[in-house]
Amino acid sequence: MTTPDRYRAIGDENPVVRPNMDQVANQLRRARLHLRLALNADSAIHAVKDMQQVVRQFRTSVAEADIRFAQDTLNTQAERDYIFFQDATRQLEHHLLQFQAALLSSRYLADIEAAFGSYLVKLCEASTRIHQDRTLDERQQEDRLTRRYRQLYSSITVEWQEQKSSLSAMTAACQDPDRTIRQQAHLAIDKSLSLRAGEMDDVLDELVDCRHQMAVQAGFSSFTEIGYIRLGRFDYTIEHMNAIHEDVRRYIVPLAREIRHLQRKRLKVEHLHEYDLTCFFPEGNPSAFLQGDLYIQSIDEAIRQFTEEKDFSIRDMIDSGLTDFEARSGKIPHSQMFFLPHDKKTYLMMQETSTHQDTNSLLSLTGQAFAYSRIMNNPDRIDPLRPDSETHMLYGAALPLLLLPHLKPIFDVRHDDYAAMYVTQLLLKLPELCLLDVFQHEIYRNPEMTPQQRNRLWRILEKKYLPDLDLDDASFMTSGRGWQMSVRDIETPFSAGSAVLADLTALELWRISLKNPARAQRHFLSLCQAGGSKSYMSLLTDENLPLPIDPDTLKRVAYAGCDALSL
Repeated sequence: MTTPDRYRAIGDENPVVRPNMDQVANQLRRARLHLRLALNADSAIHAVKDMQQVVRQFRTSVAEADIRFAQDTLNTQAERDYIFFQDATRQLEHHLLQFQAALLSSRYLADIEAAFGSYLVKLCEASTRIHQDRTLDERQQEDRLTRRYRQLYSSITVEWQEQKSSLSAMTAACQDPDRTIRQQAHLAIDKSLSLRAGEMDDVLDELVDCRHQMAVQAGFSSFTEIGYIRLGRFDYTIEHMNAIHEDVRRYIVPLAREIRHLQRKRLKVEHLHEYDLTCFFPEGNPSAFLQGDLYIQSIDEAIRQFTEEKDFSIRDMIDSGLTDFEARSGKIPHSQMFFLPHDKKTYLMMQETSTHQDTNSLLSLTGQAFAYSRIMNNPDRIDPLRPDSETHMLYGAALPLLLLPHLKPIFDVRHDDYAAMYVTQLLLKLPELCLLDVFQHEIYRNPEMTPQQRNRLWRILEKKYLPDLDLDDASFMTSGRGWQMSVRDIETPFSAGSAVLADLTALELWRISLKNPARAQRHFLSLCQAGGSKSYMSLLTDENLPLPIDPDTLKRVAYAGCDALSL
């Protein structure tokens, strides 16, 4: 089992323990041979379990390397380990392809599907389409470029009040109730981003070309198809996403404009500038009333009240060294949960900002960690798989919404302000996510675009999805490079679309909870229990929940948001 010391040492020069890849390959060959020679269903199922055991151990080592590199992308040893495991993953994929081919041709395929769930079979079918040996060079180049982009963005520092600050550390200044401070903070960030803008343009240019060549080599017309398969999208198409983009523009963008109109009146300013957008109250955004241990205890108590479960605790994770919340340069800018399947553990990472955003991020990570604990400890599941992209994101989007009534001890007299702000920000995020998703669809549909053309496209889409955005004279933002701040979507294209689908379902669960909290709780816990057994849409169908690709779902969410915010 994992010990806390394996994660505590940020910047430690000791390498992560690397597996013997020859041994891994031999274990997978034996499992494949057992599957092919199986004389009954039990033997075939046992062979699949053997394969899963090897993969779990390997993925846990990969996660350890990912954690180290995410903690400090500029650490030399961490980068070496990260590169080793990227190359090792390509070797693993080669042997897994052979096992998956044997699984799909097995006469016991129906028994395997009954034991492990339909999602395993779908993943095997998809993997054989995209993890082909002839695309190895392109996948290795993609690894190098995404690693470079992460390092470029994570190492950006901002000159602020005579010292260098990380981008995350600037969050509080960007939300300061003093408008002058907000403006100065945004200009300082804009200046720092501008210094790296050309390099990040070049990395994306190479990435688009690399991914297009990968798609051609694999027999696809564009990388979009590969991107969808990687995210586990088996139940809906690009046309469904196009329809969602249009529905968000039609129903949510007008709602967002009304929210901004009320924000302007509340702040008593004649015009909202870009540096005003993150400040929702003239006295400042609500922050946690409790701090330190009392804050964590209250989070744990809120989770217990909602879930009625006592075995899950953020305090236990902190004490076990399974969290890293410190803000620093070189660390990845976004919050992330890392999954350690062999140990049945999760690791939570975020950058503290000393704002309400800390609670947002912690609750989102908590939702994912809680769900994975239920998945991994479900006695009715055999070797459960990691959920697909939308299901994973749903856990992080839904729990904070459903916990809102239980957060009064944390925010005290400003609890209602926090609850309203949280719902507001989630609604405002939908057009921003669609903007990013449409941008990604366009650049991978048209890989011949130049960096200048991509940046012009971004500005055009901004006017469509964020029509009231006023960027003033900020050189970075007005150059059409807002996409550069979405590191996760550069690394994992189309994940913004997954977030839209997850957020719509989360808002639907929140809408249900307003009238029937017990029903919303049952749905959430059931979705947690079943994660990884089926695809996202299949899980929602089993729960009799409306699908986010149904236009009526978005309309209901919009109306509920209007009612809750008195719009």
